[in-house]
Amino acid sequence: MESSPKTDRQANNFLALTPPYTDAGPAGFWVVPVPYERTTSFQQGTARGPEAILAASHQVEFHDEELEVQPLRAGIHTAAAFTSDADPESFVRSLTEAYASWSRKGRIIALLGGEHTVAVGAVRAVKDRHPDLGVLHIDAHADLRETYDGSPYSHACTARRLVETAPVVQVGIRALSSPEARFLRETEGVKAFMAHDRIRDLPKRVTEALPDTVYITLDIDGLDPSEAPGTGTPEPGGLRYREVLDVLREVARQKTVVGMDLTEVRPVPGSAVTEVVAARLVYKMIGYTATRGGTRIPDWRLPEILGEE
Repeated sequence: MESSPKTDRQANNFLALTPPYTDAGPAGFWVVPVPYERTTSFQQGTARGPEAILAASHQVEFHDEELEVQPLRAGIHTAAAFTSDADPESFVRSLTEAYASWSRKGRIIALLGGEHTVAVGAVRAVKDRHPDLGVLHIDAHADLRETYDGSPYSHACTARRLVETAPVVQVGIRALSSPEARFLRETEGVKAFMAHDRIRDLPKRVTEALPDTVYITLDIDGLDPSEAPGTGTPEPGGLRYREVLDVLREVARQKTVVGMDLTEVRPVPGSAVTEVVAARLVYKMIGYTATRGGTRIPDWRLPEILGEE
């Protein structure tokens, strides 16, 4: 193509892509911003997260240095933001319906939150298409409260609502209440890998605990705040960026990933560190999914991009 996709910058597109890489019909992946924020319980600002991630993604190289491919060649369409001021339960219901329409024809949706509640609607929609679904939940917090601040759809209840739909495997957990700890001990629907366990073969153990079909929900505070400080509820002692990649890559190699989200980015004035990390993680999840963790290079429909700088 004559002009570079980053020469004619597309401010609202993931990676600043232009057609044909963004064409909605053939795109294998859709990125959908969901700037919903109604139940954040400490520092607010996650509603600005999706826009900040999209802006930061313009600095992400198309070429994946690990996979040695350009995952964007699977096609990545950035949809209009899904906005809502509804109460959390109504929001989840409407997002479930919208997600079901976006995911038709087998495309894979990557949601950019917003608060973590967005995962509930997404998983309910995906479960309708994939009855054997399991959820990989990377987070600092167990999110297993029955209710919080009077709402069963608070961001602090996300995993509790998810386990009502599909089995959940948690990674990076290091903050939970006594009732949540009791729930973990008493239910078979959740398997938690706690951050303090420092399991050497964590990617393998996580993958073995999941069914064959997986939805990935990644709260940015699952990472250590030294690597992702821009979040509403930071917790020390978190996962490193490479540790997260090791888990995501192994899951993509062994399982079929059918949906994903990244949530809880709270932009910090004067710093873009967290949104860059988030944008890279989203592109990594897309790349791992498109190539089955680097084990399969598809017959790409779209051409390679050369000399884009």
